[in-house]
Amino acid sequence: MYFGLFLATGIFFVFIAFTLFLPVMVLMPQKFAICFTLGCALIIASLFALKGPANQLAHMTSKEKLQIVLFASEGVEITLSKSIRCYF
Repeated sequence: MYFGLFLATGIFFVFIAFTLFLPVMVLMPQKFAICFTLGCALIIASLFALKGPANQLAHMTSKEKLQIVLFASEGVEITLSKSIRCYF
């Protein structure tokens, strides 16, 4: 149940980012960044719901994937912090 909900919501946010905010990215880049990043995070959350948190976390923190996961999570953190800072 949660897998489908997270996946559909994530796809919706990515779709909104590309259809509404990509054409006006010069005017509102933070809205694109927030929608796209939130969509990607929800798609990853759907994998957690599908596989189970412990199995997915063990898979993501394996030796082969740990460096990629750390870079990706740092990119998400920087994107959200810079995008949200524009509003306050």
